[in-house]
Amino acid sequence: MPTLQALRPFAHREYRVLISALAISIFGSGMWAVAMVYQVIHLGGGPLELSLVATAGSIGLVAFVLAGGIAADRVPQRLLIIAVEGANLAVIAAISGLAMAGWLQLWHLAVGSFVLGVGAAFFFPAYSAILPRILPPEDLLAANGMEGTMRPILQQAAGPAVAGVVVAALSPSHAVTGVATCHLLAFIVLNFLGRHALDAPHNGPTAGLTAGARGPGRTPGQQAPRKRPSSTTSARASATPSAHRGCCGPCCGPAFPCSS
Repeated sequence: MPTLQALRPFAHREYRVLISALAISIFGSGMWAVAMVYQVIHLGGGPLELSLVATAGSIGLVAFVLAGGIAADRVPQRLLIIAVEGANLAVIAAISGLAMAGWLQLWHLAVGSFVLGVGAAFFFPAYSAILPRILPPEDLLAANGMEGTMRPILQQAAGPAVAGVVVAALSPSHAVTGVATCHLLAFIVLNFLGRHALDAPHNGPTAGLTAGARGPGRTPGQQAPRKRPSSTTSARASATPSAHRGCCGPCCGPAFPCSS
């Protein structure tokens, strides 16, 4: 059944840990989108200041997305996503503490938004690189579909809705604290990823040559198939010196000396 196929990735422990941390982190990102807006307004900022803070996050994402892809290929993905989540936690916790103490300024929000953008540039390539290492090929499509379904629900609906309720009931500072709590939970969950299942990929200078020698579409442990002899090859093989014994025609020569 299609429903059961969509849930097949959850049979693997590492995937359950990873998707749980991703869900919490995405939910926190949705909360940040609303908490950041009201925090800027609370500090007396207007449309210009709000656009600057939002643009800082986009700049961090775009500027480091290529570096994030390279790091996901060269650095152990488990270490990379834990480090990214830890950095997100540190930045949002600092912003939350400054907001609660009344010391928060607009440039603090801009720096925090930039760091979150950089974190996204490193986190999601590493997440995509982890999936083939913890799931069989037949479950990858279901895992991608689960992420595609979860992202709009948590990041664009549930997260902003909860943040709006917290802002209305308490303050923007409390909403930022909620974002920090989400990153704390995601950081804790990510530490339950098994080390043995996420060893670093062995990509040295000759990795491309090795992959080219295997040929396209082959896994590292799969050998190239042996070619079956064609009819032309068989015909050439049959043209041995023994087939020309007793012949003094043009076929005789240094390669096929005449035996007569």
